[in-house]
Amino acid sequence: MDIPEKQYYSISEVAEITGVAQGCLRSWEREFQQLKPRRSTGGTRRYIRKDIDFIFNVKKMLNDGYTLSGVKERLKNFDIDKAVRVRKALDKLESIRKELVAIRSELNLNEALAQEVIIPGDNDPAFQTDNNYINE
Repeated sequence: MDIPEKQYYSISEVAEITGVAQGCLRSWEREFQQLKPRRSTGGTRRYIRKDIDFIFNVKKMLNDGYTLSGVKERLKNFDIDKAVRVRKALDKLESIRKELVAIRSELNLNEALAQEVIIPGDNDPAFQTDNNYINE
């Protein structure tokens, strides 16, 4: 999923982006010291992109079969900056892959069109001239 580039995300936006319910996000804030969204002056949670990347990592590990305590243990020394760099690299690679697929499709189309083009040659009867008109 393409994540819009913003400075801050609300809890409802993060829930929609990650597919994790708002109540679950609040619970994870209590469980994981790494997940501490900033608060506005009104007390509204303000998540940043690093928080979203962290949530995706927790979600993936839970989907892979880890328990919540197993995820906590595994992420005890989690390097969020490294995870962000890896996520950005993976996003860039996916973008490049899509671009290459589009280029391949265009090349295949061009190749098909090139095969349909008839290039006149010396032996093509459609391009033979009757020189008899000169002698008449």
